[in-house]
Amino acid sequence: MKQSTPTEIERSMEKIITIFQRYAGKEGNATSMNFKEFEQFMTTELGSFTKNQKDPQILQKIMKSVDGGVDGKKDGEIDFQEFLNLIGGMMVACHEALMKCPPKQKVSSSPIPPNLSELSRLCLPDGQTCCLAAFVC
Repeated sequence: MKQSTPTEIERSMEKIITIFQRYAGKEGNATSMNFKEFEQFMTTELGSFTKNQKDPQILQKIMKSVDGGVDGKKDGEIDFQEFLNLIGGMMVACHEALMKCPPKQKVSSSPIPPNLSELSRLCLPDGQTCCLAAFVC
């Protein structure tokens, strides 16, 4: 049987898994990220979000809030399910912010989704943006 080409969402899911695996286990447990691995993930993959934070302890606070959220173990490690909860929560916040944008400035229905930097330029009437780069904790 001929395999079909992966859909956009299937490719996105594979990408999330690949990115988690890129950072998890560099220093030990391949099924989770310790703080150093998490910090590298956040500054590399979510750099615009991370750089816009006013609180210098934000990454420690995020790690602490996510750690143990699924497995009940506050072990200083984020497993894949906890990672998905973090990414999902950020996506929900971004979606909710985008829904507040004026209709003419929302993301187009283009088959190629804009990247995060393009999303962060939406809704700029008073210097506010509508995606992860704009969320300041």
